[in-house]
Amino acid sequence: MDLNLKYIEVKNVQIYSGREVDFHLSYQNFGQDINQFPVVVVNHSLTGNSNVSGQNGWWKDLIGKNKLIDTDRFAVLAFNIPGNCFGKEKNEFLDDLILGDVAKAFNKAIKGANKVAMSLSDKFCVDRHKPHFLKLVKNNLDITFANEEEIMSLVDAKSLQEEITFAKEIKKKLIKKKGE
Repeated sequence: MDLNLKYIEVKNVQIYSGREVDFHLSYQNFGQDINQFPVVVVNHSLTGNSNVSGQNGWWKDLIGKNKLIDTDRFAVLAFNIPGNCFGKEKNEFLDDLILGDVAKAFNKAIKGANKVAMSLSDKFCVDRHKPHFLKLVKNNLDITFANEEEIMSLVDAKSLQEEITFAKEIKKKLIKKKGE
C-alpha cells in the first residue's frame, strides 16, 4: 500500500529536558494543494498514524470527499507522532520526550495553518495528561475529535449539555464519535 509519506525536519525545538533537538516528522497530505487551499491539520491519537482518510483511514467517515472535512475544499495534513514507527524517521531522543514536546514540534511545523484538528487518543492518556490536553484544546486546536469517555473526562462533564457548554465557552468545535 502506497501511503505517500512525506518528511519534514523541524529544527531547534527545545524539549522539556532542556535539550535542543531537531525533530524528523513524517506526514501525509490529503485533498487539495497546501499552497492554494485552506489547510486543516489533524493530529491523531498517540497510538494511531497519519493515515486519516481514504479506504483504510482512521477518520474516513469524517475526512474525505463530501465529508465533514471535505478534501475537495481543504488541504488536510496529518503528522505521525514521533516514535509510532509508521514512518522511517529516526529521532534518538524519544526517551526524553513528554507530550508537551511533541506539541511544540507540531506547533512549529504547522505555523500558518488555517485549521488545526486532533484526536484525543484514549481516556487513559486524557486522564494522565489532562492539563496539556486542555491547553491544546483551548489554545491550539480548532477541531477536536473524541469519543464520549475522552471528552467527558477532559472537561469533567456529566452530560451532553455540559460538553456543549464547554465547546461554546471556548468557541471551538468538538466532534464526538460514538461507537464504531
